[in-house]
Amino acid sequence: MIRNDPAPEPAKKRTPSIILILLPWVSFPLFLSPFWWFWDQLPEKLVVQVDLSGTPSNSMGRFQMLGLGCIVLLFALTKFTTNLWLSDQAGGGSAINRGSLIFYYFVMVFLLGALLAVLFFNLK
Repeated sequence: MIRNDPAPEPAKKRTPSIILILLPWVSFPLFLSPFWWFWDQLPEKLVVQVDLSGTPSNSMGRFQMLGLGCIVLLFALTKFTTNLWLSDQAGGGSAINRGSLIFYYFVMVFLLGALLAVLFFNLK
């Protein structure tokens, strides 16, 4: 008896989701490196808020800014990484939610941009 079974489907190539999930972690050293390079050029008090006329209305120390930036970035990175990793594993590792991934990238670019904008605004 001859069996006429269909050939098995080739495995689909999937995007390496772990790389996509961990890629925004590059933002952490990108935030720390300007502090390392420009520490001596930064004033003791960094202006973090200005009013409409451009007058500084709030400031914080260099170490406070560094600490706040690290806490905010690490919180966002950990939260998004954990959520995306768990959703990827729940889906059997076959697909990652692209909408969540795009939102993750958008939030991290926004946070890093805002923190670096404050830093570069204060360079002498």
